Amino acid sequence: MLLVTKALREIVEKSTRADLISHTGLAPPCAAWYLLSDYCFDDPNKVSDTVSFTLLLNHDKIDAIKEYINYFQPTDIKKSSDVQSGFIQYLTSPVTFHFSLVLRKSDNFLKNSLSREVMESYLQGLLDMIPYWRMNSPGQEEYLDMMSKNVRILLQERQSKSFNWKLLRKIFLVASLAGVLVSELSIVLSATSVAWISDRDGIVEKYNNLALDLMFSNLLELHVPSVAEESTPVVMLDLPKLFFLTSKKDTVDDYEELVRLPDFLAGVVSELNGKDYNFRHGKYSKLFFDGIVDAPNHSIVAIDDIIGDFYIRRMKYVW
Repeated sequence: MLLVTKALREIVEKSTRADLISHTGLAPPCAAWYLLSDYCFDDPNKVSDTVSFTLLLNHDKIDAIKEYINYFQPTDIKKSSDVQSGFIQYLTSPVTFHFSLVLRKSDNFLKNSLSREVMESYLQGLLDMIPYWRMNSPGQEEYLDMMSKNVRILLQERQSKSFNWKLLRKIFLVASLAGVLVSELSIVLSATSVAWISDRDGIVEKYNNLALDLMFSNLLELHVPSVAEESTPVVMLDLPKLFFLTSKKDTVDDYEELVRLPDFLAGVVSELNGKDYNFRHGKYSKLFFDGIVDAPNHSIVAIDDIIGDFYIRRMKYVW
């Protein structure tokens, strides 16, 4: 898993960080941010499997933000026949920055790099690391104990013949990218808090919200050096306060409007095939040309997971 995380961090540092700093230059330091996620996975009508994240500055009351989005785009991309200009303007505004990860369907969610053995090894290593994090994280003992319990339960369940390794790869991928982006918010924008919000689905809810645990472990791996010996001290940096929310329609935790931002982007990006595009509907074409081409705030990264040739690059679409 660290191969994927480190590759994502490197491509973000080299190709995206400058754009993030430039585009969000008006954002106040030490602000609160939302990390909004959506996915387009296993859709036979799409060219690629895609993960999209939107970094959204907490620039207004949550109800006001939801009301604005709902006014211009009242439904998700599947139910929408058009994309309104007001919605696109918000997507490209200085309070947002987007990151999309594109995966080839033939790579089956990086099955080569995220093999069963690799994921098992990471989880076992995580169990070894948790005691050191626990020693140096006053006030977080309860959470870290629960993380350890969740990992142990997962390692037991994975022995079942019906265990869903494909779902676990999806969880690893999404958590890896989330960890990198929270790290960027912390390092580049000095975020004081980050709320990761996603639709309710198996990727974020399965195994007692394992995705949050893996995101947190990735975040620590990016900041804290590995522990080689029991006596090696662990230096815990001041990280943003983290929240993890899943959106459920018509409840107090209804964040459907916020998740609509990455939902539209994932729907369009998953139809791209490198430099080629042949959109099935005009709404995709409009969002692509008005909201993605020459966009100052959208980093699209593609990964090819060929045996012996793990290849990652950023794709830019310009006029």
